[in-house]
Amino acid sequence: QLRSVIGSLAWVCRQCRPGLSYAVSRLQSIAAAAQVKDLHFANKTLQQAKADSKLGMTFKARAFDWHNAVVVSITDASFAAEKLVVEDKTFPRRSQKGRITALADPKIWDGDKANMHIIGWRSTMIKRVCRSTFNAETQALVDGVAFGARLRTIIADLRGMIGEGGKWLDQSRHVMPHLWLTDCESLHSYLVNPIAANAEDKRLEIDLEDLRQSLWEDSDGNPKDDMSEEQSDKVRWIDTSTMLAHPLTKLMKAERLETALLDNVLDLEPTA
Repeated sequence: QLRSVIGSLAWVCRQCRPGLSYAVSRLQSIAAAAQVKDLHFANKTLQQAKADSKLGMTFKARAFDWHNAVVVSITDASFAAEKLVVEDKTFPRRSQKGRITALADPKIWDGDKANMHIIGWRSTMIKRVCRSTFNAETQALVDGVAFGARLRTIIADLRGMIGEGGKWLDQSRHVMPHLWLTDCESLHSYLVNPIAANAEDKRLEIDLEDLRQSLWEDSDGNPKDDMSEEQSDKVRWIDTSTMLAHPLTKLMKAERLETALLDNVLDLEPTA
């Protein structure tokens, strides 16, 4: 019965209810060894989904010009607050990551408010054990940037602007800008610093250098002296109060996300 309820909630979540993503992900991770408290949590989640059944996705006509849109990847992570259950074994101190991918008016590139359409979202446990919040936020951003780059390539291909030769990633960068949004100040500072600092964790350093490559190299693979040169990818720090992916990483009210889904507006102005 629990698996049936989780499966139904997961379907609704994937279609039009990103606010349920964290709860569904948590239920999926413990389904194999559920306890009574988990059944209570499943029932509570189901009641919430039914009570808010009028919520969903809105796509307003002519919200922005399709041909001038930018891809926006919004990522967030929670640190060491989850547990992974495999058969009868429990592995604590796992981290959760969430991402939201949207198409938005280009005003959001430097501004704080613009119309947008949310295209995709995901909430999942990070497989690798993270030693710090910085590590968890990096894993979330890597996932979000990868999905955003894939979406940008698909759109470029739909427009007939991807040629032969296998250089689809470089070709798509000329078609549509890609904005990355994170509320982790230390991660943002690391990525925009012209000089890359060494990290004690080599796996983490590889992920960071992968992100920096998109920011500090042009489409031909040549290093740039200034990030503004031929800038097709950009990372911005945003205040935590404006982070739409927050409800995808922890149990909390998703009021700001629900408002954004209803109004089709990405608002980066922080609250008091």
